[in-house]
Amino acid sequence: MSVLINGSSGPQFSVSRGIRQEDPMAPFLFLIVAEGLMGLVKSAINKELFIGFKVGLFTLKSFYSQQIGLGSVDDGALLKKCWLTCAPSKVCCFIWKLFRGRVATKEALAERNVCLGQHNLNCVFCLSHCEFLDHLFFTCNFAMDVWKHFYDWLLMPMRLSVNSADSLHYHDLHYIEVNCRDPWRMLWFSVIWSIWLMRNEAIFEGKRPNIRMIMELIKLRS
Repeated sequence: MSVLINGSSGPQFSVSRGIRQEDPMAPFLFLIVAEGLMGLVKSAINKELFIGFKVGLFTLKSFYSQQIGLGSVDDGALLKKCWLTCAPSKVCCFIWKLFRGRVATKEALAERNVCLGQHNLNCVFCLSHCEFLDHLFFTCNFAMDVWKHFYDWLLMPMRLSVNSADSLHYHDLHYIEVNCRDPWRMLWFSVIWSIWLMRNEAIFEGKRPNIRMIMELIKLRS
């Protein structure tokens, strides 16, 4: 081995032993080996002695396209609405999970064999029905009161919705202009997100659900 000194090859010497850990020469020796290996690989590729292959390119767009392709055309259009908005990413992800039926409600946790107890499956708002997805956000008496106050605030008539797709479709029908569609949809997102946060506060912090408080939070987040 020889070392280039000012562009000229120095005297050759034999490599007989390694160097200690943390030796300042270690990074330079690594670069020498890496450069040599890269040169050998390029030479082998040019001589067609070595052919690489691709196992696929993962991107968020490819994952999104795959997820859209798993559902129907209507599901795809619905899922696109999760991301075509200026809402925070964590809210968009939660809405996406809502449309996919992946929200960790008590019923969903029980189906995954998470032990909650027989009485702990009840909705934290009404305490009389099992907490499943559509009940928590739309058909529970507390949730219906939230939607009623929300649409009263917007000076709109309320329509009882039984699931997320029906509720968002009704909400989107009332936007005024195309340019106002995203801010208008964010209002609906804020209701869903606020109901979920208040549900968690009632379960984990023992806070009592309050219509006036949740409406103030919805207006603030909107």
